[in-house]
Amino acid sequence: MVLSLPWLFVLIGLSLIFAELFIGVYTGFDLVLIGLSIILGGLLGAIYPNLVFMIISTSVIILLYLIFGRQFIKRRLEIDTHQSNVDALVGAHGLVVKEIKPHNPGQVKINGEFWRAESRQALKIGDEIIVNSIAGVTLKVSKLPRKGA
Repeated sequence: MVLSLPWLFVLIGLSLIFAELFIGVYTGFDLVLIGLSIILGGLLGAIYPNLVFMIISTSVIILLYLIFGRQFIKRRLEIDTHQSNVDALVGAHGLVVKEIKPHNPGQVKINGEFWRAESRQALKIGDEIIVNSIAGVTLKVSKLPRKGA
């Protein structure tokens, strides 16, 4: 059985779609959409058996996707990387509201919220702190150096 050129296009398009399945979405669905464009061109070639028409229509569909569709798809696949409330605390300044000692957590107030906090150094109520990191629901803090010191 000899495959006609339009059906060869359909097979090539299907191969690109399956390749995307094996690779994953690292290509941003480009292989799927280019594969669909080639399939559509092959189907148009099967309906209108003209080699030049099939190649030009396939090329135009792919170019339209690359010029217009690709940007649209990329915007839809973009992952929003806003910091969560907790992640935004790293580097934040606050005040000690409950004494903190090494191996004895206390409490700090940052932006009107109270947080459990630990420090390697002893901190008194009223000391200004900076958040260095977060472990679970506990902030790891250190004393904020005084300006001019």
